[in-house]
Amino acid sequence: MTAPKPRKSQPVRRTILQHHLMTYQYLLLNLLQYLNLYLRIP
Repeated sequence: MTAPKPRKSQPVRRTILQHHLMTYQYLLLNLLQYLNLYLRIP
C-alpha cells in the first residue's frame, strides 16, 4: 500500500509544475507585450 502512493504523487507534482510554468509564461508574455506598447508610445 505504501509503494503506489509515491508513484502517484510524483506525476501530480510534475503536472502542477507544468501548470505553473505555463501560467508564468503567459504572464511574462503579457508583461512583454505591455512593455512593448508602453515603450512604443514615446
